[in-house]
Amino acid sequence: MREVGVRIAGRVATITIDRPGSRNAIGLATIGQLDEALDEVAAADCSVLMLRGAGDRAFISGGDLKELSAIRDEAGAIAMASRMRQLLDRLSRSRSRSSPLSTGTRWAAGRRLRSPATFDWPLRT
Repeated sequence: MREVGVRIAGRVATITIDRPGSRNAIGLATIGQLDEALDEVAAADCSVLMLRGAGDRAFISGGDLKELSAIRDEAGAIAMASRMRQLLDRLSRSRSRSSPLSTGTRWAAGRRLRSPATFDWPLRT
């Protein structure tokens, strides 16, 4: 089952993490599919990349804690964290300008955020 969707319109790509039942938590399959989505965006030479989470309960809740708790050794946990770090590093090196799209209430560290629904930050070119 696909957990990540890609839509490209001109030079704008939208990547959607589609796991609303888990508040779009990122597990190993999601990491792999996000990496494939970034390949597709890079091949299309998009100048803007929008990241969004499906549903209206969460943008991305973080790592999939259920999947992480099933890992029974330190090496497995390190491998999962390393794959996620590599994906985030790849995103930060992207030539596309990125913006996460968020709907609904946003929380961080147990605090409600009153920030705009979209954020934009410059990435390395």
